Amino acid sequence: MALLPDSMVTLSNLLMGENRACDWRHRKSRVRAMRRALKDSLAKKQNFAPPFHAFEFEYTPKELLLNSRYLSRSIEASARAKYPARKPPPPALDPARPVLHVAYTNGAGFVNGTTTARCLQSVFRLHDRRRVKVLGYALSGNAPSPERERIASGCDVWVEAAGLDYPDLARRMAADKVHVLVDTTGYTMRQKTEAMVLSPAPVVLSFHGFPGTMGASFVHYLSSDPRTTPPDYAGFYSERLGLVPWTYLINDHRQSRREVLAPPPHPGVPTRAELGFGEGDVVLASFNQMYKVEPKVFEAWMQVLARVPRARLWMLKFSTSAPELLREEAARRGVQPSRLVFHDKFPHDTELLAKAHADLFLDTPLFNAHTTGGDVLWAGIPVLTLPGDNFAKRVASGLVHSAGLLDLTCARSLDDYVALAVQLCRRGRVLRRVRRRLREAREALPLFDTRLLTAHLERSMAAMWEVYAAGAPPPPCHAARACPGAPDPRSRAQ
Repeated sequence: MALLPDSMVTLSNLLMGENRACDWRHRKSRVRAMRRALKDSLAKKQNFAPPFHAFEFEYTPKELLLNSRYLSRSIEASARAKYPARKPPPPALDPARPVLHVAYTNGAGFVNGTTTARCLQSVFRLHDRRRVKVLGYALSGNAPSPERERIASGCDVWVEAAGLDYPDLARRMAADKVHVLVDTTGYTMRQKTEAMVLSPAPVVLSFHGFPGTMGASFVHYLSSDPRTTPPDYAGFYSERLGLVPWTYLINDHRQSRREVLAPPPHPGVPTRAELGFGEGDVVLASFNQMYKVEPKVFEAWMQVLARVPRARLWMLKFSTSAPELLREEAARRGVQPSRLVFHDKFPHDTELLAKAHADLFLDTPLFNAHTTGGDVLWAGIPVLTLPGDNFAKRVASGLVHSAGLLDLTCARSLDDYVALAVQLCRRGRVLRRVRRRLREAREALPLFDTRLLTAHLERSMAAMWEVYAAGAPPPPCHAARACPGAPDPRSRAQ
């Protein structure tokens, strides 16, 4: 740091490390230094932070767009210089059999370690074969897992593409007559953005992997929902917004996480007392990664604890130093450090049953709970969220909307967030009723209806193709119609 005090790379790596430890001693000065380095990068029209990590640096929506745009331009220029061959011509839809060829790609190869593989493992088989032919391209790795096997078996065509270079991959896509290319990686683990640059597919959709804009001319649509990306925010996305009626963030809980539906006893699952909570405690949980916890929201949590003496804050040990540092922060705010409870991550088989001991989940406004939000709602825990001004800050509002809890647990400001948390904690009977109804209704909620959410995604892709085939300029947003007979969660979870 002393050698390169104004280096964006040095600053961002340092701040990311401190965020993961919840070490906020130098946060203000680090953020100021990041702002100075940001101005320099913007003047040079250079990417200034890894896009996925940029969400934790408090950038504005416009800055996030520019950051992704500059990165996409450098990737595109490099790919076209390295692979100058002309793209194969785009395929047409066969009028005799108008079935869309939809190809899903994943840079990590749909390996089990990615939330994408776990969440999407049933989507491929649930597509309507009268309308869609499903292709899967695993762009790296072939580590076997039940999730990966389910994905592969759910595809009509499965391609182990790790050995293909990008031009060969483009030629394979042309031979497969891909109409819609669905990228499930974006700027995340093992990104393979060049595959989109060279793809012959007429429609390219960013879906599920990267929670924001790719800023790329070669990505035409971003899959989302009206809560995550309200139409008024469309100007902060280079893509057209493909909006589905409920959450865009499809999960697989109804198929693969049915352990929470089993009646007790649950062998191997710690009891509330074994976790360190008393019968009279109100357990407020935040199982998000530590980098999502910022001083502002921690201050809000401490205000809740100060006003609700029976409340305890429950978090996971993602960092060895975070528990001690957060307890010190609590003590500075007049809260007994022992009221903060930390546990190691739970085994997969018992994770949701253990977390179900929480009474209320406190979301992080800086970077919402995404797959974690779906996990805790499936476990029957209401999620209190506060939507912000970018994609990553709004995903949980789409989740709670799809669970029928929007009017109860979606705050309008940080003060409202505190007030709602205090109100729910003090009105124990109301909170217990919300939890009970959420558990009773979860199998019927749109949030967990994988078939319904897949059908809405499919309708959205069909509309994208219709716009392309008509030769008309696409609108900034396109909202897919809800399927007939879709359930209304408001009548079930409230």
